[in-house]
Amino acid sequence: MSVKGWAGRDGGGVVSMEVRWIHAGRLPSPLIDRLGPFREAVEAREDWYLLDPGVPDLSLKLRGGAQFDVKVFRGCPGELRLAEGMRGRLEVWEKWAFPLADDSRPRVTSGAWTRVQKARRRRSFTSARSGLVERPLAQVEAPGCALELTDVSVDGEDWWTLGLEAVGRLDQLQQDLQAVATTLGNDRLPSRFALDMPASMSYQQHLLTRRTASNRELLASDHLAP
Repeated sequence: MSVKGWAGRDGGGVVSMEVRWIHAGRLPSPLIDRLGPFREAVEAREDWYLLDPGVPDLSLKLRGGAQFDVKVFRGCPGELRLAEGMRGRLEVWEKWAFPLADDSRPRVTSGAWTRVQKARRRRSFTSARSGLVERPLAQVEAPGCALELTDVSVDGEDWWTLGLEAVGRLDQLQQDLQAVATTLGNDRLPSRFALDMPASMSYQQHLLTRRTASNRELLASDHLAP
């Protein structure tokens, strides 16, 4: 379903427009410097994702053990394009969040669940007549756009991600995201960071692709075993 075709349907969740790039390795320090300053503390968190290759448009996540997030993919309105070949896939998601009481937190293990350890740096912005205005992260859920740089570890593998997420009115999301990307991105993100279409994907897509590749390797090793 296209974003336009879905727009009139109220699912009751929080609607966001997002673009994300994911790369192997540790977060490059020059990228932190270019996109900073990050004035608030780095957020260290452990999330668990429930992966089902048969339902790629549904993301289920235990956030920090204290909240259960459900996200549904609602469409791709196009691409983000900036200088130095910077391009990314724009995605619209709808999210519902359910706080968990201490006695209701499920126990998760390996298997269908994947543990993702994160160290996030974030900035949050809103639009004004004078241009972008940075605001405290306490206001990140109000209409506007947040920028995120995160170190990620999964099963001993390190990778990093840069993401932009806009929330608010559906007809304003792309404008807010584009404003932050243009202000922070132009002439500040050289092509060596490879912020391009092959690297542009959601957490869900990356984790599913990673799991599928791992399963293929296991099958291949079984066939080769004597």
